[in-house]
Amino acid sequence: MTEHELESQILDALNQLDAARSAQPRQDAFRDILERFARTLSKHRAIGAAVEDVPELPGGRRLVTWPKLRRDERTGMLNFARAGEVLVLLGQGRRELRTPEELEAYLAHDFLRGLSFPDTLARYEEMCAMPLGGFLRRGGPERGQPRGRARPPRPGRATQARRGGPRRLLDGQDSGTSAPGSAHVRSP
Repeated sequence: MTEHELESQILDALNQLDAARSAQPRQDAFRDILERFARTLSKHRAIGAAVEDVPELPGGRRLVTWPKLRRDERTGMLNFARAGEVLVLLGQGRRELRTPEELEAYLAHDFLRGLSFPDTLARYEEMCAMPLGGFLRRGGPERGQPRGRARPPRPGRATQARRGGPRRLLDGQDSGTSAPGSAHVRSP
C-alpha cells in the first residue's frame, strides 16, 4: 500500500466517523409513545405525568405521576428498560413489549383499566379537592428579576384569588387597607 492509498483510507474512515456522529439520532418510538401518553394523562383535571430517564438501567424510562398542582408528591408508576429492540416493563407484572403497538395497547387497556391506576386517580382527585397551601410571590420575570421573593402569609390570614384579581381573605378579616373581606396585593 502506498502512502497516498493509506492516507486516502484514513481520511475516508474519518469522514465516515464524522458523518455517523453528525447524523440525526434514531427516533425512539417507545419513548415517543410514553411521552405522548404522559402528555395525554396530564390533560386530566387531577393528574400530572412525565417520563424520566433512569440512568441506572439500560435505556431506562420511568412514568411518574402526581396530583395536579402538587408536583412534590410524585410517584413512579411504571419502570421500563431496553433489552435490544424490546422494551421491558419491570416490576411484578414484568412484560416484554416488542413493538410500539404493543406498548400502546398495554398503556391504553391493561394499565389504565388495571387495579392500581383507577385507585391512584381517585386518590389524586381527593387530594386536588383539598386546600392547597402556598406563597404569594411578587416581582418575577416581567419586572426584570429572575424570580419573585416568597412572602409567607401572615398568621391567621388565608387568601383566595383569581389570576390578576383581588385577593379575598377567607377568614373574613379586614386587611385594614380596603373594604371588609378583601385585600389587594400591591407591588412596591
